[in-house]
Amino acid sequence: MGRLEGRVALIVGAGTGIGKATAKLFAAEGAKPVVTMRTAENGRKVVEEIRAAGGDAQYVVGDAAVQADLVHMVNETERLYGRLDILIHNAAHLAPGAVHEVSDEDLDRAISTNLKACFWLTRAALPLLKRAPH
Repeated sequence: MGRLEGRVALIVGAGTGIGKATAKLFAAEGAKPVVTMRTAENGRKVVEEIRAAGGDAQYVVGDAAVQADLVHMVNETERLYGRLDILIHNAAHLAPGAVHEVSDEDLDRAISTNLKACFWLTRAALPLLKRAPH
């Protein structure tokens, strides 16, 4: 235990499932996860669970499909902890239905969340990641 002691991890899409499990594991290993999610309720619950177990975590609301929200997540991580060591893009959007049933809006959201967000998030976080001690 303690393999991530003092590290700050921004985990986008950490309110449920794999992202939630990752945030809790990182906290158990000594990291300070910044949990993000579109829905405040899920993200806050994860932070409460981490804190109840003795960890340090923060929550930032935001939508991974929105570039400005991703920049905000990175900026808030820096404001809260002064650094960023680990970046995880775990958010995903699945367009429901068969190909002929998927709306252009759902397709655009899936592309923004699953593809563009990785680029936007990395670009916003790169200056902080470059300063992180290795």
